[in-house]
Amino acid sequence: MVQLSDLNDDILMHVFAHLHGKDALSVALVSRHLYVLAIDRVSAVVECRSIKELARLHSYMISTSPPRARHISDLEIVLPSTPAYPGQIKAAITDPLTELLNQTLKIRRLVLHGYFISHIDEDVCVAIAGALRAMSRLAELSIKHLYDAVLPVCASLPLSLRKLSLGFMRREWNGWLHTYDPLIKILASLPCLHTLELCRFWPRKMYSNSSPKLPSLRNLTFRDVSVRAMDLVSLAPNLQQVSVTSQLQREAWDAEPAETWSEPPRPWPPIRRLEFNVMSTLSPFLDALSPPADYLKITARTPLSRAPELISVFRKLSPVGADLFLTVGEDPASFWREVADAAPRLRYLRLSLTVKNSSDSWTSWMNDLATSLSAIPLVYLKLRPHLKVRKTDLQKNATHASKQKSKRETLLDLERERTREMISEASALLPHLLADAIPTLSFFELGMPGENNVPNDRYARGEDADMSRWWRIVSGDDGRYPQDMSEGEGRRVLTFLVDAEEEDIHYLHSWYPGLQQHTTCILVTATASL
Repeated sequence: MVQLSDLNDDILMHVFAHLHGKDALSVALVSRHLYVLAIDRVSAVVECRSIKELARLHSYMISTSPPRARHISDLEIVLPSTPAYPGQIKAAITDPLTELLNQTLKIRRLVLHGYFISHIDEDVCVAIAGALRAMSRLAELSIKHLYDAVLPVCASLPLSLRKLSLGFMRREWNGWLHTYDPLIKILASLPCLHTLELCRFWPRKMYSNSSPKLPSLRNLTFRDVSVRAMDLVSLAPNLQQVSVTSQLQREAWDAEPAETWSEPPRPWPPIRRLEFNVMSTLSPFLDALSPPADYLKITARTPLSRAPELISVFRKLSPVGADLFLTVGEDPASFWREVADAAPRLRYLRLSLTVKNSSDSWTSWMNDLATSLSAIPLVYLKLRPHLKVRKTDLQKNATHASKQKSKRETLLDLERERTREMISEASALLPHLLADAIPTLSFFELGMPGENNVPNDRYARGEDADMSRWWRIVSGDDGRYPQDMSEGEGRRVLTFLVDAEEEDIHYLHSWYPGLQQHTTCILVTATASL
């Protein structure tokens, strides 16, 4: 049996690199040898959530010689409150923060969130910018509460930076401006920047035609930004993924001013993966999209009035994979025929269903669904049904009511119970129906919807909490029939589908026994309500 003392220092240092705080201190106290190797990791990961904590952190990290701050590799400073007067901000926050940042030369990840960012003056901007420039190992940076006047704090970021997240102040407050020129100048100076996230960026004007390209960008995420901000996509010719999340329900005081679109968006480069939370965000860019896009994600329910737009998106992009979220209507077959015509490359589908009918006639919609999907040459199909219970049914089931629960919580509990009953019946019947209806189908997944753990977000579907069963469709003397698979086998197949080329998907069934274990799994989603 190998003992810890048998390992050489290089291996031990690699292991200890995953420790910090009390864990690293426990290892350091084992022996003098391990103390030398592990003690630096005690202060490697630091979180600061208040001004008082910042004062104690500054004192602890700077008081020794050499300072302990030189061992920090991951630093998060999130200050929810800010002193009322600028002089207090300088003494309580910016001075100790700047001195601390000047000593964290080995840092790899830095988070600076707090309203104090929006109150710093020009001298502090220059000081923090200088500290950031000296962090030669910095790979990930997140700063919030920015606007044009304080954006120079990011003017001299290290060339090693690969991930950048910038959050802006609401532009209607105090006339704080957001413009493209200073932002693009910063982004163009980062040759290794791979991932960019922009939050609440609302530029008043489009960027100029002479703006430089951003060839290093691969992933671009927008959160609650304007349509003009999304036009930044056209400057990144090598993008592989674009994600857009819009806040749909907001208080009147929190709403951004209405935006007028004076000119059409510039053409987007071909993007492998597109993620939108609402169809209305994608619609203005329908003409700007460049085919093909392998994966499409639209997580919120698209109303029936926007179903033609969804079909247009499929026709424009012809994705290989999608995940549709729809309510079963009276005649879904016509919609799926349109999808088959618009997206001939579609081979795997992750389909979330909301079944409104609360009666016991579930066999009927299963047959209708299998028949409707027969028009699409699917190789992999996931169904994730959810039974929508009428409020009248809730009154009939008074046993579910509880004084401790609201009517909504009680209704959700009843829907979850009915959904489990429906899935239990579906697991015995649906795999056989699909095997007969879709001759190209090789794999089928049936998922129990997970709980929505995202507060104040009625569009969160909780897919990470899904409990699924998988079947492989095989051929025998009596025809095609489903064969149970383990969860690990099912997830390996899904991972292969996401990473594979379109031509490889056709041979997935024959390659399945030789598939190797992967560690990542990407889910692809699109949403409709019919």
